[in-house]
Amino acid sequence: MYCQDSELALTLNDVEDYLHRAQGKLSRILARNLPLFFRGGWCSLPEVLPQLDKEQQWEVAEAVGWLRTARSLLSAVRQELGKGHPPEPESNDFCGRLVRLELRVEKVSRWLHCEEE
Repeated sequence: MYCQDSELALTLNDVEDYLHRAQGKLSRILARNLPLFFRGGWCSLPEVLPQLDKEQQWEVAEAVGWLRTARSLLSAVRQELGKGHPPEPESNDFCGRLVRLELRVEKVSRWLHCEEE
């Protein structure tokens, strides 16, 4: 069961943890600052960021760091999968989880406008 290698599964657990932390932190910042985000229509995070206090700006930077770490770990998992044989048919749960995590990271990245060049 190549795809269910315990080290790779643990890495996906780490990705989930980093992503959960980032989304939680960003959700709290959004909730605390709704009037700033909806001033004259929807404003993006980069537009609102300078108006946040220093602590909240640091929290955003921390969330971005967690998101980048999650993206890096996902890339490492993909590279490891590329070195081996194709996944076993019963590994769909693992591979499906990998794709779902990649999509979640991409969605949050787009919202933050912090895609890597």
